[in-house]
Amino acid sequence: MLTLVVLACAAALAAGLGVKHLLAHIKSEHEITWIEYGIGATAIIVLLAPLVAFVGWHISKAEVLNYHEYWNGWELVAYRDDITCTEDGLCTHTYDCDPYEVYVSETCTDTDSEGNTSSHECGHWETRYRQCPYVDMETNYIVQTTLGDYTIAAHRFPDNPNRHRWRAYESIPHSVIEAAGTGIPQFWQQAKDRIDSGAPGPVTARRDYDNYILASDHTILKQYSSDIARYRKDNLLPPVSSSVHDFYLADKVHFVGYEPETGVDWQTTLARLNAALGMELQGDVEIVIVRNASVDADPDSYALALKAYWQDKGTFGKDTLSKNGIGIVVGTTDGSTVSWARAFTGMPLGNEQMVVALESGLKGVPLTPATLIGSITTTYTTVNDTRAQQSRVIVRSRHTGAIASVLWGDSDPSMRFLRISMGGDDKNGHGSGFLYLNSEIVPTESQQRWIAFIIFFLSCGVWWVAAMVGTTCWPGIRSRRD
Repeated sequence: MLTLVVLACAAALAAGLGVKHLLAHIKSEHEITWIEYGIGATAIIVLLAPLVAFVGWHISKAEVLNYHEYWNGWELVAYRDDITCTEDGLCTHTYDCDPYEVYVSETCTDTDSEGNTSSHECGHWETRYRQCPYVDMETNYIVQTTLGDYTIAAHRFPDNPNRHRWRAYESIPHSVIEAAGTGIPQFWQQAKDRIDSGAPGPVTARRDYDNYILASDHTILKQYSSDIARYRKDNLLPPVSSSVHDFYLADKVHFVGYEPETGVDWQTTLARLNAALGMELQGDVEIVIVRNASVDADPDSYALALKAYWQDKGTFGKDTLSKNGIGIVVGTTDGSTVSWARAFTGMPLGNEQMVVALESGLKGVPLTPATLIGSITTTYTTVNDTRAQQSRVIVRSRHTGAIASVLWGDSDPSMRFLRISMGGDDKNGHGSGFLYLNSEIVPTESQQRWIAFIIFFLSCGVWWVAAMVGTTCWPGIRSRRD
């Protein structure tokens, strides 16, 4: 980085010297004196370059550290916000109506034959319009969750909007009705039904965090495997989950050579487990169910390759397996029971006993969502928070199932999943962290080149200012100083 900054400064000084001689050569009325050049060079070397390098370094380093992870939680409340529509009100689907005139004042300037100018007021009248709503009410449909509020639909029309016209004689264009949508959204109604029945649905969202291990290009803590290319060639390595669909849902069960009868049930069951796990232990599980003879021959090699693949930032960028991620690989030969299991986490250290328990405890378990993953039931508790002057809703869960039992350490608390601290300064994390890797993290070559370019570009501005400060007087050119 220092080399690029020095080169940028050298290029900037050379550019300033070139501008100085060019202005003199073309006999421009502008010039850069040696004093101005010295002041500009000092400003670039002492102030501009260090400041840009310092700010650019920290911004770039923060970008290098930034990765994405899943947070998980529960639905809390599904509610609707009804908006009564008025003229020029809060409703958004409107049309121009009730014209009125507005006088717009302006100042005009006249110039007489002798070049003298005079100003006078020369306003004019303009026609403006009120904004009238098409219907008498629009509705926002919102789901409140432990991860925040989600607007499922905004400014939606009631059912049969033509029966709710704000003005009976003003028809509603079909395109406006299609754009607004009508009635209760199905997704919102399903969420409300779940919540009202006491079985709220799971919620997941992508959030940012700092990963010192993946950001460092020198640490030996990263996972490597020479088998990735072979497994990818045979299409045996599914990509790590990194997206959210339908507002706050994600599919985190992957099937390789195995076709379940109820794929949706697998996704829903794991989502519910992750909701409870995320709220209580701040973890996130992804499962790979594989039915393949070559994988069965060497499960350890496959699991190692999968972890290395999922943490390859060259492939997945910021969406690699996160620090709170738990990868569970389940092999089956008959499609009905677990033949073997392997597990790993997104951190190089910690949770070793949990991993061993998963690998030894899942073998022979029936291959169904409820028996393998577990069944999660929830209860709400409302707590009056006097400091926040509001009620808080706490969701507690109960679980069954092989994976859930291990993650929560039901039979042995030492197996319980612990979220390992990345920086060592997290009160909810465990371990001393990996902050010591911070000194190894530097901006990428591309970022460093951009920092050098910005230094050079801003330095050119310094020479422009220096040239504009004063003028010189060449034969035939009148000096501005005269």
